[in-house]
Amino acid sequence: MQSCSTPDRHGYSVRFSPFQPNHLLLATSQLYGLAGGGTLFLLELPSAGGKSLTELGRMEWTDGLFDVVGL
Repeated sequence: MQSCSTPDRHGYSVRFSPFQPNHLLLATSQLYGLAGGGTLFLLELPSAGGKSLTELGRMEWTDGLFDVVGL
């Protein structure tokens, strides 16, 4: 099973890309969405035999993120 660490963030939504099958988006929030900001992570699934997701990029928001729509 693949995994990724998002320190100080709690994941709320994951969407796979219909155009890039090895990419996905992860919407997160700080402090369980009660306060703090949010981060949108762009992740890549590992190649055969890999065990962890690779972070390709991230975008920061001042509000928590709870949902994401596909790429």
